[in-house]
Amino acid sequence: MSFISKAGIVLGLLGAHLACAAADFPSQPVTIVVPYSAGQIDVFTRALAKGLTDEWKHPVIVDNRAGGNEAVGADVVARAAPTGYTILIGTEASYVLNPLLFKKLSYNPQTQLAPVSLLVRAPLVFLASPKSAANSMKEVVDMAKSRGRDPVRYGSSGVGGVTHLPYAGLARDHGLTLIHVLYKGGAAVMQDLLAGHIESALLGAGLVSESFKAGKLKALAVSAPKRISALPNVPTIEEQGIPDINAIYTLGLAVPVGTPQDVIDKIAATAR
Repeated sequence: MSFISKAGIVLGLLGAHLACAAADFPSQPVTIVVPYSAGQIDVFTRALAKGLTDEWKHPVIVDNRAGGNEAVGADVVARAAPTGYTILIGTEASYVLNPLLFKKLSYNPQTQLAPVSLLVRAPLVFLASPKSAANSMKEVVDMAKSRGRDPVRYGSSGVGGVTHLPYAGLARDHGLTLIHVLYKGGAAVMQDLLAGHIESALLGAGLVSESFKAGKLKALAVSAPKRISALPNVPTIEEQGIPDINAIYTLGLAVPVGTPQDVIDKIAATAR
């Protein structure tokens, strides 16, 4: 038998094995890595994991790996075996922002992570502590300008993330001095915001709508070109005369590069 014939048989067997692997996936527990501690993404992922567990009849485990603006969790998945059994759920920080912000990054999203599915695309809400005097983002800007040596403190869940960069842009465009307080997740941000330890933050509408409706938080502006149905009475930041600060929050799944496409397709179809 010629070398070419043998190679053809090997490739054929390999293709049959991959097809079989995809058909049998999953045959063991699956892990979804969350690059945050407690918060909206963690809550969302645990609901997703339950749905996948019910569908696949195999456990789907949530593994929280907070830190590094999602880089810690993304690195875990980037280095995992390309089998589909380790999945990353991350925002634009994992896939787009980190390579632009950090000279040294422990993983490369372009060469080590394969996209699976976009799950969420939504605007965020600028908030104020109930103890804050500000009732709009324009008032936050005016307050920051007048405070001198007592800067406005705001919180976010990651340096260079979508909840941090809008404030950095606001400070740059308006010549403000703001203090950035860093947290490991949105739940910790909201806890300190409610307690008045920080004065402002940018969080997802789903995380804050009940607290806003109960009068526990002030919703100052929506980070979108149009108002949103969940908070119809909250103006956009552009309505308050502050342009170019829109921020859209995205959340998607990825697996290590080299994961069979049939497995990727199966994960995507089930997750949607």
